[in-house]
Amino acid sequence: MKILADSRINYSVEAYSQFGDVKLFELPLNLNLTREIDILIMRSDLRINSDLLTLCTPKFIGCPTVGTDHVDFDYLSKMGIGFSHAPGCNSDAVRDYVMSCILLLAVREKRKLREMKLGVVGVGKIGSAVAETASELGMEVLLNDPPRARLDQTFNSLPLDQLMDVDVLTLHVPLNPVGHDRTLYLFDQTRLRKLRHGTVLINASRGPVVSNVALASEIQRGRLKAVLDVWENEPRIDVELLKLVEIGTAHVAGQTVEARVRGAESVFKSCCQYLRVVPKWCFPERPSPIRIWPSGEKMELEEQLLQLVQKVYNIEQEDKMLRQLVYLPASKRIKHFYQLRRNNVHREFSSFRVEFTTKGTLADACQSLGFQVEFTVDRK
Repeated sequence: MKILADSRINYSVEAYSQFGDVKLFELPLNLNLTREIDILIMRSDLRINSDLLTLCTPKFIGCPTVGTDHVDFDYLSKMGIGFSHAPGCNSDAVRDYVMSCILLLAVREKRKLREMKLGVVGVGKIGSAVAETASELGMEVLLNDPPRARLDQTFNSLPLDQLMDVDVLTLHVPLNPVGHDRTLYLFDQTRLRKLRHGTVLINASRGPVVSNVALASEIQRGRLKAVLDVWENEPRIDVELLKLVEIGTAHVAGQTVEARVRGAESVFKSCCQYLRVVPKWCFPERPSPIRIWPSGEKMELEEQLLQLVQKVYNIEQEDKMLRQLVYLPASKRIKHFYQLRRNNVHREFSSFRVEFTTKGTLADACQSLGFQVEFTVDRK
């Protein structure tokens, strides 16, 4: 077999070599490479449709990512092509990202988490992880997910209009362009204007869930603030909007080492099942946790948590790197965006062990964020 895999996907050569010859590609994809391939392993940057697959018909396509709005399922069914993705593989990663942003903004504005109200739109694996952590940290959490409520009568989904009076609103919905659960421009100008003055909108789902034009207008009016990890028309993002947001990143919220490996492993196992073969290669065990220590300085809880979080992932640095787009010529912006996505290789909070000498509020909060916590004898 001939296998073509995105070079960003972990362990592709090691895993798929049992099937045949593995070639790696980088974006933008040279369509000539897709000739006569049997397996295509790719991320969500490319649309899986007749345009991409004109030159070939692979037996199987794997996407070790969560969203599927880039996939033409009708076409895949028509051509008899197998497909797999990895829902939930990056739930901890996105949770870490959202909480990093909330902590940074809370410290900037000198606010306490227990005094803040969070709205979560889309309460699947990612939204649930965010909601649980925020609640454990003392935030009041309001949930909205009508599709989940229809499937689970025990789940209480508030009407979206009841989430308009929050301090932070975070979005974790799929991109549905049509239908009863349409999310394309779910937050258009009308809905954005319903949000309370000063609300921070976080979008780490899909860019077109929010009208970027309307959002820019509301930020310029001084009504809203925004954190954007996803943008309309990626990778050709609106640099004028980038100038306006509180935090801007290059679609990296789910791009941790652990999330990539989980996604790659899930798709590899699905490929083996599709081809009815036994995998001959096992993904490596998770490495031992990295130890870190609190500073010991007397600070507010939010400041202490932010300091620990930034030892793992400095969201401010990620923001600064994306803002370099503003100073680049248009011809170089796409490459810069892709480089930032590719080079984001930070670890999840759960890969770090925080050591304390005594139990207390900070230790409890670290556990809520997903850190491993260990109590040791005072070294003094």
